[in-house]
Amino acid sequence: MSSKPCAITYAGKMDESASQFWLLAINFPLMVGHLVSTDDEAWHCFTLLLELTRIIFFDSISEFKIEMLEQLIYEFLAGFNMFSNLIHSYNP
Repeated sequence: MSSKPCAITYAGKMDESASQFWLLAINFPLMVGHLVSTDDEAWHCFTLLLELTRIIFFDSISEFKIEMLEQLIYEFLAGFNMFSNLIHSYNP
């Protein structure tokens, strides 16, 4: 396995592995987070999804984390539904 990222073809195809995408996802906020508005709904959904996956990937989860996970899932789904409805209603 190479530590270099795979080339992106003209068609937009990427041949990254799951672990490479995970590393990109957790590092992406560090790379571009300062460029994104704090009230951007898509960014908020992305950061919630990252927090959810971090908790899910824990070796063990405390009772507090389970309650936190429940709240994060609810918040993510509410934001995601609102955001996806906004995208589907957009007509350029």
